[in-house]
Amino acid sequence: MRGDNFDLTQQKRDFLPKYSIQVIKNLALPLDNSEPSKKPFWIVKMSETALPRRRFLRGEFLHSLQSETVKVQGFQGVRPPWAVSEVQFIQHCTACGDCAKACETQILVQGQGGFPEVQFDKGECTFCQKCVDVCQQPVFRPVSEVAWRHKIDITNECLTQKQVECRACQDSCEMRAIRFVPQLGKVAQPSLNLAGCNGCGACISACPVSAIKLDYPQE
Repeated sequence: MRGDNFDLTQQKRDFLPKYSIQVIKNLALPLDNSEPSKKPFWIVKMSETALPRRRFLRGEFLHSLQSETVKVQGFQGVRPPWAVSEVQFIQHCTACGDCAKACETQILVQGQGGFPEVQFDKGECTFCQKCVDVCQQPVFRPVSEVAWRHKIDITNECLTQKQVECRACQDSCEMRAIRFVPQLGKVAQPSLNLAGCNGCGACISACPVSAIKLDYPQE
C-alpha cells in the first residue's frame, strides 16, 4: 500500500511541471479563431480564461485598456488644435497644464482627468501655436496640417428664426464663413460656407443665445 501511495505521489509530481509548461505554451500561442462549437468544452473554457492573459503577453492589453477608457469616458469635446487622435492623446498627455497656461485667449482648460480641452464659450482660438510650442509630449501633429476637422452648425435657436435681427456671428467671423441672405418680408437668414470655416469658435462665444454648435465629422 505504501508503495502504491509513493507511485501516485510521484505521478502527481511528474504531471504538475508538465501541465504548467503546457499552460505557458498555450498562453504564448496566437489566438485561436476557430468556432467555439468545434472545440472540446474544456478548451473553450480554458481559452475564455486565458484570453486576457494572452493579450497581455502579446502587448495588446494596454491598447485595449486605453480604448475602453476613452469609450467609457465618452469624451465629446474638443482637444487643443493639431492634437493627435484621442487614444494617442490620452496615452502621452501628462495633464501638466502647461498648454492651458500658455493659451493666449484662455480657452484651454483642464477638464476630465486633467486633460486639456477647449471651451469656445470663453472665446476663440487664434491659432497662435503656443500650446504646441510649450508641450514636451508627442501629442500634437505638424502645424502645417489642418488644426481641426469640426465645423459649425446654426440651430433653430437662432434669433433670426424668431424674426429678430442679429448678425453677431457674421461680425465675429474673420474667415467670412457666415453671411446673411436677404429674405422677402423677413429678416436676413444665415448661410454657411463650411469650406471657409477653420473651426476657430469665434462665432460660438459671440452668439447671444448659444445657437451655434459644433458639428463633428463621422470617422
